[in-house]
Amino acid sequence: MEALEEVFRRVQFDTLDFEYTFLDDDAAIALSEMFEFYESAHKLNLSFNKQITIRGWTDVFKAVKNSNSLQMLNLRYTSLSEKSLSALCRMLRGTPQPVLGCLHLENVNLFGRNLYSLVCALKFNTVLKELYLGENSIQSADGAHLYQLILNNFTIQMIDLRNNQLGDGGIAKMCEALRNPEVIKKSSLTALVLWNNKITAAGMDSIAAALCENPHLETLNIGSNQLGEAGVHRLRPALGGNGSNLRRLGLQNTQMTCQSGNRA
Repeated sequence: MEALEEVFRRVQFDTLDFEYTFLDDDAAIALSEMFEFYESAHKLNLSFNKQITIRGWTDVFKAVKNSNSLQMLNLRYTSLSEKSLSALCRMLRGTPQPVLGCLHLENVNLFGRNLYSLVCALKFNTVLKELYLGENSIQSADGAHLYQLILNNFTIQMIDLRNNQLGDGGIAKMCEALRNPEVIKKSSLTALVLWNNKITAAGMDSIAAALCENPHLETLNIGSNQLGEAGVHRLRPALGGNGSNLRRLGLQNTQMTCQSGNRA
Protein backbone atom coordinates (compact mmCIF):
# COMPACT_ATOMS: atom_id res chain seq x y z
CA MET A 1 0.00 0.00 0.00
CA GLU A 2 2.95 2.36 0.58
CA ALA A 3 3.97 1.97 -3.07
CA LEU A 4 0.39 2.64 -4.12
CA GLU A 5 0.34 5.83 -2.06
CA GLU A 6 3.34 7.12 -3.99
CA VAL A 7 1.37 6.60 -7.20
CA PHE A 8 -1.74 8.33 -5.82
CA ARG A 9 0.40 11.26 -4.71
CA ARG A 10 1.65 11.88 -8.23
CA VAL A 11 -1.12 10.76 -10.60
CA GLN A 12 -4.82 11.61 -10.99
CA PHE A 13 -6.73 8.70 -12.57
CA ASP A 14 -10.03 8.50 -14.38
CA THR A 15 -10.58 4.94 -13.09
CA LEU A 16 -9.18 2.92 -10.21
CA ASP A 17 -10.00 -0.72 -10.98
CA PHE A 18 -9.59 -3.17 -8.09
CA GLU A 19 -11.97 -5.81 -9.44
CA TYR A 20 -11.30 -9.29 -8.06
CA THR A 21 -8.15 -8.27 -6.19
CA PHE A 22 -9.07 -10.09 -2.94
CA LEU A 23 -9.03 -6.92 -0.84
CA ASP A 24 -9.67 -7.49 2.87
CA ASP A 25 -10.79 -4.96 5.47
CA ASP A 26 -7.29 -3.67 6.22
CA ALA A 27 -6.54 -3.12 2.54
CA ALA A 28 -9.93 -1.45 1.98
CA ILE A 29 -9.36 0.90 4.92
CA ALA A 30 -5.88 1.87 3.75
CA LEU A 31 -7.14 2.38 0.20
CA SER A 32 -10.04 4.51 1.44
CA GLU A 33 -7.78 6.77 3.49
CA MET A 34 -5.49 7.37 0.52
CA PHE A 35 -8.38 7.89 -1.86
CA GLU A 36 -10.02 10.40 0.47
CA PHE A 37 -6.80 12.35 0.99
CA TYR A 38 -5.55 12.45 -2.61
CA GLU A 39 -8.91 12.52 -4.50
CA SER A 40 -7.30 9.97 -6.80
CA ALA A 41 -10.01 9.13 -9.38
CA HIS A 42 -13.44 9.75 -10.86
CA LYS A 43 -14.42 6.04 -10.95
CA LEU A 44 -13.77 3.34 -8.36
CA ASN A 45 -14.32 -0.36 -9.08
CA LEU A 46 -14.33 -2.68 -6.05
CA SER A 47 -16.44 -5.43 -7.61
CA PHE A 48 -15.95 -9.12 -6.73
CA ASN A 49 -14.11 -8.30 -3.49
CA LYS A 50 -16.14 -10.53 -1.19
CA GLN A 51 -13.74 -10.45 1.78
CA ILE A 52 -14.55 -6.85 2.71
CA THR A 53 -16.90 -6.66 5.72
CA ILE A 54 -18.66 -3.84 7.58
CA ARG A 55 -15.32 -2.61 8.98
CA GLY A 56 -13.89 -2.02 5.54
CA TRP A 57 -17.10 -0.77 3.96
CA THR A 58 -17.55 1.86 6.68
CA ASP A 59 -14.30 3.53 5.62
CA VAL A 60 -15.03 3.09 1.92
CA PHE A 61 -18.39 4.84 2.22
CA LYS A 62 -16.87 7.61 4.36
CA ALA A 63 -14.32 8.28 1.62
CA VAL A 64 -17.04 8.28 -1.05
CA LYS A 65 -19.17 10.72 0.95
CA ASN A 66 -16.28 13.13 1.44
CA SER A 67 -15.01 12.94 -2.14
CA ASN A 68 -15.49 15.88 -4.47
CA SER A 69 -14.42 13.90 -7.54
CA LEU A 70 -15.87 10.37 -7.42
CA GLN A 71 -18.62 9.97 -10.03
CA MET A 72 -18.95 6.17 -10.25
CA LEU A 73 -18.80 3.40 -7.64
CA ASN A 74 -18.94 -0.27 -8.69
CA LEU A 75 -19.81 -2.72 -5.90
CA ARG A 76 -21.24 -5.58 -7.97
CA TYR A 77 -20.71 -9.11 -6.68
CA THR A 78 -19.54 -7.97 -3.25
CA SER A 79 -20.72 -9.25 0.13
CA LEU A 80 -22.85 -6.40 1.43
CA SER A 81 -24.30 -7.54 4.76
CA GLU A 82 -27.35 -5.86 6.26
CA LYS A 83 -25.07 -3.64 8.36
CA SER A 84 -22.91 -2.78 5.34
CA LEU A 85 -26.00 -1.90 3.33
CA SER A 86 -27.16 0.35 6.18
CA ALA A 87 -23.82 2.19 6.01
CA LEU A 88 -24.23 2.60 2.25
CA CYS A 89 -27.76 3.95 2.71
CA ARG A 90 -26.61 6.47 5.32
CA MET A 91 -24.04 7.71 2.85
CA LEU A 92 -26.58 8.04 0.02
CA ARG A 93 -29.10 10.03 2.05
CA GLY A 94 -26.56 12.01 4.07
CA THR A 95 -26.01 15.75 4.10
CA PRO A 96 -24.11 16.97 2.23
CA GLN A 97 -24.84 14.39 -0.44
CA PRO A 98 -21.99 12.59 -2.22
CA VAL A 99 -21.31 13.74 -5.78
CA LEU A 100 -21.72 10.11 -6.88
CA GLY A 101 -23.69 9.94 -10.12
CA CYS A 102 -23.48 6.23 -10.99
CA LEU A 103 -23.85 3.23 -8.65
CA HIS A 104 -23.42 -0.45 -9.58
CA LEU A 105 -25.08 -2.88 -7.14
CA GLU A 106 -25.50 -6.00 -9.26
CA ASN A 107 -25.73 -9.34 -7.45
CA VAL A 108 -25.60 -8.09 -3.86
CA ASN A 109 -28.92 -9.63 -2.68
CA LEU A 110 -30.89 -6.40 -3.04
CA PHE A 111 -34.41 -7.74 -2.82
CA GLY A 112 -37.16 -7.57 -0.22
CA ARG A 113 -36.14 -5.68 2.90
CA ASN A 114 -32.71 -4.77 1.50
CA LEU A 115 -34.23 -3.20 -1.60
CA TYR A 116 -36.71 -1.32 0.58
CA SER A 117 -33.82 0.13 2.64
CA LEU A 118 -32.05 1.32 -0.51
CA VAL A 119 -35.22 2.92 -1.89
CA CYS A 120 -35.83 4.75 1.39
CA ALA A 121 -32.32 6.22 1.19
CA LEU A 122 -32.69 7.25 -2.45
CA LYS A 123 -35.87 9.18 -1.68
CA PHE A 124 -33.56 11.83 -0.23
CA ASN A 125 -30.83 11.66 -2.90
CA THR A 126 -30.92 14.25 -5.69
CA VAL A 127 -27.50 13.54 -7.23
CA LEU A 128 -27.49 9.90 -8.39
CA LYS A 129 -28.30 9.55 -12.11
CA GLU A 130 -27.65 5.87 -12.95
CA LEU A 131 -28.60 2.86 -10.82
CA TYR A 132 -27.67 -0.73 -11.73
CA LEU A 133 -29.64 -3.42 -9.86
CA GLY A 134 -29.25 -6.45 -12.13
CA GLU A 135 -29.06 -10.05 -10.88
CA ASN A 136 -30.52 -9.36 -7.44
CA SER A 137 -33.40 -11.89 -7.43
CA ILE A 138 -35.86 -8.99 -7.39
CA GLN A 139 -39.36 -10.50 -7.34
CA SER A 140 -42.83 -9.39 -8.37
CA ALA A 141 -43.57 -8.23 -4.81
CA ASP A 142 -40.54 -5.93 -5.00
CA GLY A 143 -42.36 -3.95 -7.68
CA ALA A 144 -43.94 -2.04 -4.78
CA HIS A 145 -40.48 -0.82 -3.71
CA LEU A 146 -39.58 0.22 -7.26
CA TYR A 147 -42.94 2.01 -7.43
CA GLN A 148 -41.83 4.10 -4.45
CA LEU A 149 -38.43 4.77 -6.03
CA ILE A 150 -39.96 6.11 -9.25
CA LEU A 151 -42.61 8.04 -7.32
CA ASN A 152 -40.18 9.78 -4.96
CA ASN A 153 -36.90 10.23 -6.83
CA PHE A 154 -37.14 12.65 -9.75
CA THR A 155 -33.43 12.88 -10.59
CA ILE A 156 -32.48 9.29 -11.52
CA GLN A 157 -32.21 9.05 -15.31
CA MET A 158 -31.54 5.33 -15.81
CA ILE A 159 -32.47 2.16 -13.90
CA ASP A 160 -31.01 -1.17 -15.04
CA LEU A 161 -32.92 -4.18 -13.67
CA ARG A 162 -31.69 -6.91 -16.01
CA ASN A 163 -31.76 -10.58 -15.01
CA ASN A 164 -34.31 -10.36 -12.21
CA GLN A 165 -37.78 -11.92 -11.75
CA LEU A 166 -40.13 -8.94 -11.66
CA GLY A 167 -42.74 -10.66 -13.82
CA ASP A 168 -45.90 -9.01 -15.10
CA GLY A 169 -47.04 -8.04 -11.60
CA GLY A 170 -43.85 -6.19 -10.71
CA ILE A 171 -43.79 -4.43 -14.07
CA ALA A 172 -47.41 -3.34 -13.59
CA LYS A 173 -46.48 -1.60 -10.32
CA MET A 174 -43.58 0.21 -11.95
CA CYS A 175 -45.77 1.30 -14.85
CA GLU A 176 -48.38 2.55 -12.39
CA ALA A 177 -45.71 4.86 -10.97
CA LEU A 178 -44.67 6.00 -14.44
CA ARG A 179 -48.26 7.08 -15.09
CA ASN A 180 -48.51 9.09 -11.87
CA PRO A 181 -49.20 12.81 -12.60
CA GLU A 182 -46.28 14.00 -10.44
CA VAL A 183 -43.90 11.56 -12.13
CA ILE A 184 -45.13 12.63 -15.56
CA LYS A 185 -44.48 16.24 -14.58
CA LYS A 186 -41.15 15.98 -12.74
CA SER A 187 -39.36 12.70 -13.50
CA SER A 188 -35.95 12.57 -15.19
CA LEU A 189 -36.14 8.82 -15.87
CA THR A 190 -35.39 8.35 -19.57
CA ALA A 191 -34.01 4.79 -19.71
CA LEU A 192 -35.26 1.50 -18.28
CA VAL A 193 -33.63 -1.91 -18.77
CA LEU A 194 -35.94 -4.87 -18.05
CA TRP A 195 -33.98 -7.56 -19.91
CA ASN A 196 -34.80 -11.11 -18.79
CA ASN A 197 -37.41 -10.43 -16.10
CA LYS A 198 -40.01 -13.14 -16.78
CA ILE A 199 -42.30 -10.66 -18.51
CA THR A 200 -44.97 -12.10 -20.80
CA ALA A 201 -47.42 -10.71 -23.34
CA ALA A 202 -49.79 -9.92 -20.45
CA GLY A 203 -47.35 -7.32 -19.14
CA MET A 204 -47.28 -5.36 -22.37
CA ASP A 205 -50.60 -3.60 -21.76
CA SER A 206 -49.24 -1.76 -18.71
CA ILE A 207 -45.96 -0.96 -20.48
CA ALA A 208 -47.81 0.41 -23.51
CA ALA A 209 -50.04 2.57 -21.30
CA ALA A 210 -47.02 3.96 -19.44
CA LEU A 211 -45.21 4.78 -22.67
CA CYS A 212 -48.25 6.60 -24.04
CA GLU A 213 -48.66 8.74 -20.92
CA ASN A 214 -45.07 9.30 -19.79
CA PRO A 215 -43.19 11.58 -22.22
CA HIS A 216 -39.77 11.10 -20.61
CA LEU A 217 -38.93 7.48 -21.45
CA GLU A 218 -36.68 7.35 -24.51
CA THR A 219 -34.96 3.97 -24.06
CA LEU A 220 -36.63 0.69 -23.10
CA ASN A 221 -35.01 -2.75 -23.24
CA ILE A 222 -37.46 -5.63 -22.74
CA GLY A 223 -35.37 -8.24 -24.53
CA SER A 224 -35.02 -11.87 -23.43
CA ASN A 225 -38.63 -12.01 -22.19
CA GLN A 226 -41.25 -14.41 -23.54
CA LEU A 227 -43.38 -11.79 -25.31
CA GLY A 228 -44.11 -13.49 -28.60
CA GLU A 229 -46.26 -12.11 -31.37
CA ALA A 230 -49.11 -11.31 -28.96
CA GLY A 231 -46.85 -9.24 -26.72
CA VAL A 232 -45.48 -7.14 -29.54
CA HIS A 233 -49.01 -6.60 -30.82
CA ARG A 234 -50.10 -5.34 -27.38
CA LEU A 235 -47.18 -2.91 -27.37
CA ARG A 236 -48.29 -1.47 -30.69
CA PRO A 237 -50.38 1.45 -29.26
CA ALA A 238 -47.19 2.95 -27.81
CA LEU A 239 -45.29 2.79 -31.10
CA GLY A 240 -47.54 4.96 -33.19
CA GLY A 241 -46.70 8.35 -31.74
CA ASN A 242 -49.55 8.31 -29.23
CA GLY A 243 -47.76 10.52 -26.71
CA SER A 244 -44.69 8.29 -26.54
CA ASN A 245 -41.21 9.73 -27.13
CA LEU A 246 -39.56 6.30 -27.26
CA ARG A 247 -36.45 6.33 -29.46
CA ARG A 248 -34.74 3.02 -28.63
CA LEU A 249 -36.61 -0.24 -28.05
CA GLY A 250 -34.79 -3.51 -27.30
CA LEU A 251 -36.72 -6.62 -28.39
CA GLN A 252 -33.92 -9.16 -28.80
CA ASN A 253 -34.79 -12.77 -28.01
CA THR A 254 -38.50 -12.21 -27.39
CA GLN A 255 -39.83 -14.91 -29.75
CA MET A 256 -40.79 -12.13 -32.12
CA THR A 257 -41.59 -13.30 -35.67
CA CYS A 258 -41.50 -11.47 -38.98
CA GLN A 259 -45.28 -11.30 -38.79
CA SER A 260 -45.26 -9.62 -35.37
CA GLY A 261 -42.60 -7.19 -36.59
CA ASN A 262 -44.79 -6.16 -39.50
CA ARG A 263 -47.75 -5.68 -37.18
CA ALA A 264 -45.69 -3.48 -34.84
